[in-house]
Order: sequence, then C-alpha cells, then structure tokens
Amino acid sequence: MNKLVAQDFVQFCKSGEFSRLEQLYANEKRNGGVSLKDARDAEGFTALHWCCLQDRRTIIDFLFRNELVVDVNDGANNTGQTPLHWACTQGHIVAADMIIHRGADVYKEDLLGYNAATHAVQNGHTLLLHYLKDTGMSLEGRDLEGHSLLHWAVYSDHRDLCYYLLGNSASLNAKDKAGNTPLHLAAMFNKARAAAFLVQYRAEVKALNSNGETPLQVARQYPESEETENYLQLIETEGVNSLHPLNSKRRRMVSTALPFIIYTVISYSLTQLPFWYIIPIFSVLGWLIMKYGYSFMWSTTRYPSPWPMYWAYATILFCFWFGYTNILSAMPEYRNTLIFLMCLVPINLGLIYKTSTEDPGTVLKNKAVHVSGQNIVRLITEEGMKADQFCPTCVIRKPIRSKHCVYCDTCIARFDHHCPWVNNCVGCNNHPYFVLLLVFWALLLFSFFIVLVVYIWFYLQIPTSPLFLLFNFIFSEQIFVIFCLMNTVVHFGWISFLLSDQVRLILQNKTLNEQKRREHKEYEEKFDRGTSHNIKEFLDLWKKTGRDWYHSFEGKKNDTV
Repeated sequence: MNKLVAQDFVQFCKSGEFSRLEQLYANEKRNGGVSLKDARDAEGFTALHWCCLQDRRTIIDFLFRNELVVDVNDGANNTGQTPLHWACTQGHIVAADMIIHRGADVYKEDLLGYNAATHAVQNGHTLLLHYLKDTGMSLEGRDLEGHSLLHWAVYSDHRDLCYYLLGNSASLNAKDKAGNTPLHLAAMFNKARAAAFLVQYRAEVKALNSNGETPLQVARQYPESEETENYLQLIETEGVNSLHPLNSKRRRMVSTALPFIIYTVISYSLTQLPFWYIIPIFSVLGWLIMKYGYSFMWSTTRYPSPWPMYWAYATILFCFWFGYTNILSAMPEYRNTLIFLMCLVPINLGLIYKTSTEDPGTVLKNKAVHVSGQNIVRLITEEGMKADQFCPTCVIRKPIRSKHCVYCDTCIARFDHHCPWVNNCVGCNNHPYFVLLLVFWALLLFSFFIVLVVYIWFYLQIPTSPLFLLFNFIFSEQIFVIFCLMNTVVHFGWISFLLSDQVRLILQNKTLNEQKRREHKEYEEKFDRGTSHNIKEFLDLWKKTGRDWYHSFEGKKNDTV
C-alpha cells in the first residue's frame, strides 16, 4: 500500500474534509490504485479511530457503506484501544451506536483491561454509560488492577456517576487487587466530597485493605488528603450515626419541639431570673446549639432536617405571644392597630404551611421523557438533547430550568432552590407562595419592630443619666424587650435580603439556581425578555396558565439550559 496515500486518507478523516476524502477514494477506485481498507496514520491508528474520536458521523457512515473498515474492533498501536474506546472517551453516543450496530464489542478491553464502560466512567460520561447498560452491557466488570466502575467514578470525582452506579446495584465495598475499597481511593486522593457521599450510603468506614489499613489510616499517609482525613476521623470517632444522631421519627419530634423550647427558656430566663443567672444559661444553650444545631439543621444531603421550618413557626408565634401578652395590655389606645397587625400571624403561618406542603413541581417519572437505549440516539440526533440534560438518578430527560434536588431526591421543574425554612424545594408550583411568604413575613417583622420602638420610646421610662442606670435598665429591667427588638431586627434583615434578591431575580427572569451558576449573560439571552414580560411570566406561575415547565425542552431562541 502507498503509505502516503493511506496517511492522506486518514488525515482527511481526521480533519473532516469529506469532499477531499470522497475525491481521493474515487480516484483510487477508478484508477485501480491502492486499497484503503486498512489505511493507518504514522502512529498506527485507523481512519475509524479518528472519526469516532471526533464524532465524524457522515464519514463513519461513508467508511462502512464503502466497506473500508476491516475490523471494527481493531486494537491499534500499543494501547489496544478500539474505535469504540475512543468514542467512549469523548462521550460520542451516536458514533458509539453506529459502530456497535456494526459489530463493535462493548466488552473488548485495551491492554490495561479498560472496556467501553470504563472509558466512559473515567471521563465522566453518565449518559453514555446509561446507553451502554441499555444495550445489555453488564456494569460489574473490573480492569487488570481489579478496579470496579465505582472505583473509577470516585477517583474521577464524578458524583452523577456515583449516583447512577449505586442506583444500579454497584457494590459499595468492592475491593481491588490491593484490597482497597472506593472509600480507600477517596482517602488516598483526597476526594472529600466522594468520601462523604459513600459514607452517607453506608460504605464500610473500617474496611481493611491488603495492608490492614482503614481509609482513615490511608488518608494519614498523604499530606494532601487532610480534608478527607479530618472527615473520616470524625466518622471513626463518633460513628456513622453522628450524621444521623436520631432516627427519622424521633428526629422530627425533637426538631419540632426544640425551637419552641428554646424560645420558652429564653423568655423565662429573661423575665424571671436575675441577670447573673442568664449568662451561664445562655452559654450552655449556645454551646448546645453550636454542637448539635448544625447536624439538626442540615443533617446530610440525603436526610434534610425540618428544624429551620419549625424555627420559623416559633419565631412568628413568639411575636404574636409577646405582642398579645405585653404590648397590647400596655398600649390599649392602639388596640385596633395591634389586632390588625396580629392578623398577619395566621397569614404567615398559612403561607409557610402552603409553601412547605405544595408540590414544588416534581417531574413525575411516569410523565417524564424516559431516556433509554431505544430513544437516546433519537433524542440526540432529532431533538438536540445534550448529556447535561440527563438526570442519572431519575433516568429522565430534564426539562429546561429544572434540577435534581439532592435533598428531595427528585427533579424539580423550574427549580429555584431548596429552602430549609419551609423544608421543601421552591419550584414552578410554589414559587409565588414563597415570594408572598417573604412579603408578609417582612411586613410582620417590620410592623413588630415599629411597635417595639414606640413601646420602648413612649411607654418605658428610659433613664438619661447616669450611664450605669441606663445599663441597668437595658440588662436588668427591660432585657426581655431588648432581646425581642434585637431578634426582630436580625430576622427582618435576612428576610428583607431574601425578598429583595427574589424581586431582582423575578425582574431579570432568573432563578436562584441559575444565579448561583454565574452564567448571567447566558441566562439573560435565554429568558430575560424585558421587565414587563418577566413579571407576566412569573404571574403565570400563580395562575398556572403559562408554559408547561414539565415538558419544555426547547423554546424560543436557544431557550434551553
């Protein structure tokens, strides 16, 4: 074979020069020249290798149509990598599908024992892995070192792949030839996020490798693994259940009662006890909140706590109780005004309940576009589906502006954020209720602040001198009133910030999730169509007459995420 002609042929395939490729083939065929069936470049790779690497679908079809592929499973060069391996490295599903249907072997391994699935996992291609599984490929294979696919997903730090593999019965504690589990690899390479993920799924934290070492002992051998070491140290010291200090039922009971208990203790201490008793009580209370409050408030990504929601309930009811028992009796001439303001309390409670119980926009699996081996290629070629539009947990095509919430473990249509204060996601169905809650909550706190200021200024005898009398007034006689004022100011501050941020995002037609991803210009081009249109689109969520966010995949002018 004329090597120069063969190398030109491969080069045209590599660069995508289809017209020159056709011309070269026609000339060689017409003149009875060299055979191009086994053409290779200088490194020994075939034309099909380069077409699969760069997703040259038209040329792939041309090669097979003209019988220019000798062996679709050719392991070229000294790597043993086939064209399918190269397609999987880049995540080219359509190219992989084309050669699989023409005989490519998904189980064929390169010289390191990596098959098609291994290459897909190493490079973070979840949708391609799902395609390979749906073709009938088993995900239980190992490479020459005994690494499972989960080992590689942890090493590559691809959380979506970890979700997908564990959802398909991957072994959490599978060991390679060195006896290392995926958690050992996370410790070795400082994959703290992956380590936390594995522990949450109940990976064995004291598993021993061939050297008799636990993941924590492995982490200590690598200075760069300090973050993972600290995490595993906490788990080994306090146990896995430190992430879940109480079972679900008892946890909910404690989370429900604790905010009300805290407010009761504060109220009793500030009104009934001398000042020198208050300091140690508050110190102990603060220590307990610092030690256990975080785990109650945030728990883990898989088990959110309702604590913040009940704290919101307790704060609103505390305002009502203090206003009714203290201020109303002291300011009888403002009775009608105060009663009107107290009507804001049940409105706020009702809005919290509505926002927390309303379905935020769950993309139900039985109504979503399922992604399977039969329709993956069609979705990509005909509808322009991209890999990041695939949810590996729900195994569906995600609608635009949706996101899989790790707290609720489901995809939410037009996802804004997961709000701990209502213990629910904020999505297309309950977003208007959430904004209305912020409005009425801010109004309640602002009104209560004004009432407190009037009460302190006109109804309490504030000493003007000397300084120690003013100090005694604040920290002894009226410390409870001062606490109420400070509590109101703090809550009003962050509620006002949230409300102003929500209003700004509504005017720009953004969600908080999109804002966090810092793609401002991209999102403005896609969704921001002027203030009036943006407001109308948000109001359509309330009336439920706008776009169907459950089945919106492509819209006007690149209206995809």
